[in-house]
Amino acid sequence: MKLEVKLLKAILHKRTNCGCGVAVIPIDPSPQITKMVRDIVKEYGVSFWLIDISAYPEMLDEYGLEIDELPTLVIGDTLCKLENEKIRKAIEGKL
Repeated sequence: MKLEVKLLKAILHKRTNCGCGVAVIPIDPSPQITKMVRDIVKEYGVSFWLIDISAYPEMLDEYGLEIDELPTLVIGDTLCKLENEKIRKAIEGKL
């Protein structure tokens, strides 16, 4: 099975009027975290998923997470701290 890295976080949604009616625009509240994780994952050639828990709250139940722990990172089936070196070590340990 191929390794997957999942970043679980709550994405904000902004409604705005447009020519077609009302559009909903997703806004990442912490783009620097997303960029850091995406850049690291890209180096290793691993699948990356950004999961919006406001749209998919069942993901929290799947990993047994509490809402106050977000954003969080799941590498394979293991939770990982959002720190550069810890992410790298966790990915290397799973490859």
